[in-house]
Order: sequence, then C-alpha cells, then structure tokens
Amino acid sequence: MNFNKIIMCSIIFLISLNQTSIADNKWILTEKKDGIEVFIRNTEGDIYEVRAITHLNAKIDEIGKILKDLESYPKWMPGCSEIKVLKEIDENNLIFYTVSKVPWPFSDRDAIIKVTIERDLKKKIVKIKTEAINENIVPLNSDYVRITELKESWILNYIKENKTRLTITSKGDPAGAIPAWAVNIFVKDSLYEPIVNLKKIIQSNAY
Repeated sequence: MNFNKIIMCSIIFLISLNQTSIADNKWILTEKKDGIEVFIRNTEGDIYEVRAITHLNAKIDEIGKILKDLESYPKWMPGCSEIKVLKEIDENNLIFYTVSKVPWPFSDRDAIIKVTIERDLKKKIVKIKTEAINENIVPLNSDYVRITELKESWILNYIKENKTRLTITSKGDPAGAIPAWAVNIFVKDSLYEPIVNLKKIIQSNAY
C-alpha cells in the first residue's frame, strides 16, 4: 500500500468516526493488537486526544528506570532526535528540552517540557505528567516550530509481581501550518510504537 492510499484510508476512517459517537466525547477504540489498545476522542478543539492501554511484564521501579533515562529516548522514542535536561528541581520535578523530527514538507518541532511525578504508595500508582511550557529558556530556533500546547500522562498501576498496567493519555497541538485533519490521521498511531519499543527494552533486561 503506497502513501497516498494510506492517507485516503485514514481520511475515510476519520470521517466514519466523526459520524459516530466520537462527536459525543467518548473514547473510541481504534486499534487493538500486540496487547495494546488505542483509543481516541474529540474534546476541545479540532485535534483528537489519544489514549493507549497495555500491560508490561515488569515492576513499576524497573519501568521507572527506563523512563528516567532521558538520554536514551532518541534510541526508542519515535521522532525524538534530541533531548537534554535543563533543570532538575527535585527528584519529582524537572524541565527538559526536546527536538522532534516531522515528515517533509513540515519543519521539525522543539519544545520545553515540564515533568511532574506523583506517587500513591497506598494505591501503588505512579503518575508521570508532562506539559509543554511557553518559556524561552532555550532561545527560539528558526529551523524549528516551537510547541507550546502539549499535555501527556503516563500512569503506572501495580497489578501483581512483575506485572504493571500502563495508561498513556496525550493531547497536543504541533503548531505551525499542519492542519488538524492531517494531525488526526497520525494521532491514532502516535502511542503504539513507543509502547512496542518500551516492551522490547523490558525484554532485553538492559535495566
């Protein structure tokens, strides 16, 4: 299947969703494979919110070690070409800078991201919240379009020994001249590959 056919099929798929209950702000299952369920819903604005749910064969602490290793992100996080920590506020709060590759003909994106980690020991849940902030800690670069609207959460729930439920919820505006319909074509697949790569890292016992 060539690129044009992929685009056409995706457009038809999105149109069919708009004619169903996605207009009711309900989560709609769009994909289920490899133990990963992906949902989208229409909230405020024209860009869909996406959620992915899966189970990981690892303890929360082991997954946390992988997610804290920001320098490794370009190796497994799709599109991430650069990342660096700007400020470590404390063990639960930090700010980092990242650059993401975007397919031609659009410009690559960069963003300044604030991370907040919350732990509920009684419920055995860890929440990792990330949000783009509109601060010029890093000067604007004419080669990139700065993202200032992005919110994402990674929630790790203890299930049993070496079994953790992961729920990722994300919504953002890539800014610039990318139309919402084009963003929505790829939104539904944006969380699948990172989870697949994360599972591979876990299986490798690298951490």
